[in-house]
Amino acid sequence: MRYGIRSVTMSDIATELGVSKKTIYQEVESKDELVEKVMEFDMNEEQQAMNEIGQRCVDAIDQMVQTTIYLMKKMRRISPVTHYDLHKYYGPIWKEIEGRQMSFIYEFLKKNIEWGKKSGMYRENVDAEI
Repeated sequence: MRYGIRSVTMSDIATELGVSKKTIYQEVESKDELVEKVMEFDMNEEQQAMNEIGQRCVDAIDQMVQTTIYLMKKMRRISPVTHYDLHKYYGPIWKEIEGRQMSFIYEFLKKNIEWGKKSGMYRENVDAEI
């Protein structure tokens, strides 16, 4: 996430993990598969964190603020090169993960808006679908 995908080799990963490349290739067939698994893991971790934020917040506004803070911190840790590499070299993986993530965020925000409307924190005429 810090250096981009293309610039990091399987040798770099093996060295960082303190294992051989052969050990890595016993778990994944290719760098493409590794990228897919890492992106899947990252997406699941993000969704879990957002769900935990949702459970501990006292109201819809607090949930929206805490979620925004979490996502901003996360975005700062990811190099723009990583986004570029995903988009350019791993298009199908990018589209799949992005689609699932956008669906999750849509539902998360929709529930937040509905919660805020019910509790009187948001105006009644706010359309959660938009």
